[in-house]
Amino acid sequence: MKTHILLARVLACAALVLVTPGYSGEKIPVTGSGFVAKDDSLRTFFDAMALQLKEPVIVSKMAARKKITGNFEFHDPNALLEKLSLQLGLIWYFDGQAIYIYDASEMRNAVVSLRNVSLNEFNNFLKRSGL
Repeated sequence: MKTHILLARVLACAALVLVTPGYSGEKIPVTGSGFVAKDDSLRTFFDAMALQLKEPVIVSKMAARKKITGNFEFHDPNALLEKLSLQLGLIWYFDGQAIYIYDASEMRNAVVSLRNVSLNEFNNFLKRSGL
């Protein structure tokens, strides 16, 4: 009799394990067209946003260190990207294949001297290449 009770308890526990959603350690914070962030890294946030933007998003290491908290709607992800960039001090660009996001402190300016080509030739090259 004790064996039957023990077997019944083991089977009940096994059934609970099978029907209870598991916890894999990874968050799945996207709900519909929104995202709930609680001290999440920007990389996690933009991974979720990439689904709505329908473009891959690459976040620099420095930008990924920043944290974000809030309830965000992805109805207009482009406007949200612009707004967050201004609020969090981010810069971003789209090269036609992916969106790249950097911390504003990573931006650098440089002056290059043109030794082998004239400025006019360089400008013509930029126009031809669409830059």
